[in-house]
Amino acid sequence: MEARRLQEKYKSQITLLVGLESENITNSSTTEIQNLISQYHLDYLVGSVHHVHETPIDFDLETFEIALSKSEGNVNSAEENLFASYFDAQYQILKDLKPMVVGHFDVIRIYRPNVELTDFLYKKIERNIEFVVGYGGLFEINSAGFKKLQCAYPQRDILKLIIEKGGKLTISDDCHSPQSVGMNYHELYDYLKEFNINELYYLDIDLEKPKEDRKVVVKVMKNVLELDFWNGKF
Repeated sequence: MEARRLQEKYKSQITLLVGLESENITNSSTTEIQNLISQYHLDYLVGSVHHVHETPIDFDLETFEIALSKSEGNVNSAEENLFASYFDAQYQILKDLKPMVVGHFDVIRIYRPNVELTDFLYKKIERNIEFVVGYGGLFEINSAGFKKLQCAYPQRDILKLIIEKGGKLTISDDCHSPQSVGMNYHELYDYLKEFNINELYYLDIDLEKPKEDRKVVVKVMKNVLELDFWNGKF
């Protein structure tokens, strides 16, 4: 596997972890991901949801509207049903896979950022957060949210709840190309500062150990708001 080759080649210069980002499209999705993890002995997993009712919810507005149309009900609004299905799909990933990182927790809000989080939805969100806190997973603060929203993922209300529940936070730019590395981190700094987040967690692995002895561990970085990193001094 090319990723493993690069991990070994550059291990004296940089710590590279090999992992994948999950999906939950069909009933067999989590089983298929478990098989991939076992087959390739992956270092870690980012647990994310991009589909509801087998339809993309963060690709474009058109497909989001299709997912919304599949969520019509007799009691709750289509939006509330869609959001509920999203957080239930997320919970399934959390239970089945226990990902070390939870990706863009509330990306479902990308085209409906102001949807009311009713008690019905809030309980699902709280359930998911408490489950992740229970097994020690990390919550990603994702700067890609600034592309279409006025904040990162998760939005302020959910980030506040994660902090109150004792969740461990990490950061990501969600880059899909070299040109996107560090995207919107200048805004992310202000977001962290707004919540007085001065402690972040990250994954690490000792690549100098024999392969059979390597284990990914969670480490903490303190005083992150004071790092020269934010000024490009690295």
